[in-house]
Amino acid sequence: MKLIWRLGGDEVTVRDVYEELRLRRRIAYTSVMGTMQNLDRKGFLRKWKEGRAHIYQPTRPREEVIREVVTDLVERVFGGSSEALMLHLVQRHDISKDKLRELEELIEEEG
Repeated sequence: MKLIWRLGGDEVTVRDVYEELRLRRRIAYTSVMGTMQNLDRKGFLRKWKEGRAHIYQPTRPREEVIREVVTDLVERVFGGSSEALMLHLVQRHDISKDKLRELEELIEEEG
C-alpha cells in the first residue's frame, strides 16, 4: 500500500508496482499480482479493467489506514495505552533531541 500511495495513490497497474519494486530487489510479477489481488479482496484496493490491464486504486486515504493500524496496534499490543506505545518508542529507538523537543511541543499544544 505504501508504494501504491507513493506512486500517486490514484490509478496504478500491477506492472507499475512491479517495475518500482524491481528497482530495489528481485521479485516475481506473479507475487505482486497476487498481493494486489489479496488487497482488492480485503477491500484495501478496488479494481477495474481497461483493455488488458487491471487498474487498481486505494479505497481509503493513507492517513485513515495508518490511524486504523496504529489504533489496532495500541489495542492489541499495548492494552489500549497510547502512553505505553510512546514510552516504548522513546526508550527503544534512537530519537534525536530535536524530535523529542518537537514531540514535547506537540503534547503541550494538544494538552
